[in-house]
Amino acid sequence: MGGSVITTALGGDRDVLQAVRPGLHGHVHSTFRSVINVATDHPELLSLTAASVARAPRSIQVCLDRMDCHGIAVGDDVFSDGHTLRIGESFVVVVSATPVWAENAADGEPLARRVDALEALLSAPEPTRSISAFERAVDERVQSGIEALQSAVLVRDEEGVQHAVASLVGLGTGLTPTGDDVLTSAAFVATRLGEPLELLHRGVAGVVESGATNDISLTAMRCALRGRAVQPIEDLYTWLCGGNMHNPHKLVADVQAIGHTSGADLALGLISAVRLYLEITRIRESPDSRAPASRSASLLSVAERSSGTPSSALLCGRG
Repeated sequence: MGGSVITTALGGDRDVLQAVRPGLHGHVHSTFRSVINVATDHPELLSLTAASVARAPRSIQVCLDRMDCHGIAVGDDVFSDGHTLRIGESFVVVVSATPVWAENAADGEPLARRVDALEALLSAPEPTRSISAFERAVDERVQSGIEALQSAVLVRDEEGVQHAVASLVGLGTGLTPTGDDVLTSAAFVATRLGEPLELLHRGVAGVVESGATNDISLTAMRCALRGRAVQPIEDLYTWLCGGNMHNPHKLVADVQAIGHTSGADLALGLISAVRLYLEITRIRESPDSRAPASRSASLLSVAERSSGTPSSALLCGRG
């Protein structure tokens, strides 16, 4: 590449835009096709994303199609003068007067009928593909971890929650492994719904405190523990809670378009936590009830797990 690149920010997260102040200094943490992650003295990464990437906490969207062809390297210095963000020797993002993204309003509680509708959408048949022994093993361990987590929260077994969370952290491959994505969206739901899922919230907070996974996952988890998530997940959750926005088919498509498998994994964590919340409230409203009404909540049946379709495609089979 020759010459400088000067681009403008299309929009950004409020917290990040406030942080891009004169004197901000950091370095490039990691670079990918559509994202440049920046580490500063803040515990969470700051992300510059291509225009096609979904809005997310701690991110600024820029007017570029790709981020990996501008000569940026890991370790490059990052500076801000309050008007621009300068990366390396020749990459400049104009951030002054950048529009701040609106945040979703408080949601209320998930509606059971919409949760059922979402499960039906997520469980729609997809073309099967062969999966490796490793992928199958990951799917089975994710299944087991979610079941253990749900069971522990239901009986308020804090040690059990910690063990279940530990079984999911870092499980899988990719920038944000499957287990991390599941925990991230589950923590987002737990933050939004409060006390009934307090143990789940504390379990994920323990992961963050211990630094048990990679920086990208930890940033997403920290945001989730404040009730923030990538925009398609926030939109889908708002719809579950009765928000009259968009077609649910489009909302699901937007979620599934996140990353290679992250969207599917985030949806799995979301529906798992929502179903857990609904089960807890059902039990509290029916004191004589001793057992969950159904184990189908967000878990894959044995038949579906052996069908050759990975959990990231099936998401929440009704077993």
